[in-house]
Amino acid sequence: MSHQPIVQCEKITKTYGEGEAKTYALRGVDLTVYQQELLMIVGPSGCGKTTLLSVITGLIEADSGCCEILGQDILQLTDADKTAFRGKHIGFVFQNFNLFPALTALENVASPLIIQGMDYEKALEQARPFLKAVGIAEQADQTPAHLSGGQQQRVAIARALVHQPDLIICDEPTSALDHQAGQTAMQLLKSIAAQHQTTLIVVTHDNRIYSYADRIAEMEDGRIIGTHTDETFSLDTARSF
Repeated sequence: MSHQPIVQCEKITKTYGEGEAKTYALRGVDLTVYQQELLMIVGPSGCGKTTLLSVITGLIEADSGCCEILGQDILQLTDADKTAFRGKHIGFVFQNFNLFPALTALENVASPLIIQGMDYEKALEQARPFLKAVGIAEQADQTPAHLSGGQQQRVAIARALVHQPDLIICDEPTSALDHQAGQTAMQLLKSIAAQHQTTLIVVTHDNRIYSYADRIAEMEDGRIIGTHTDETFSLDTARSF
């Protein structure tokens, strides 16, 4: 981990609804994520974790504040520019994998490159080493229905890495996996991301994976209330989520 910020959020606010129905999802969030860091964001359901991820990636608009990624305030970009920025700089690993059911494992991994306009065969060629890196090259021609949950998550990890982004966003990446598959997924994710000097932000309720974090940011009621290392983060607190 370096001391160079890759994500810098200042005073991010987000509300939903109006009048008496108005709900504060984010209440002036300040957050810095450093290059090559694995930061986990934890907290009870409804505290604003997923909303914060959505603001950082430009998927939803904040009401106020600044969110810079690689020095670019993503909140100031047009929708088209946000899409292009994500395609170049950000990878995603989702809770339920979000694989294309009709595509093979290899095609799923290659899909970000194809979406960006790369030639189909060239995209497959570039994707193949990433499928090999996560240990399931022999399943390249299988569709998701023929893969286990752990194998699907490996495909999702390879897909997130294939365009070699600067930042990978993971939303509950192990919640659909058993303990061993979850540990394996995190080991793969952290190891391969380190090889490519990629920064990771992981939202999770899974206290079994906290040891993989460089830092843990604790959220409550739309605010970051503290950051910790795994060693200083109370297990009693973790169990309350």
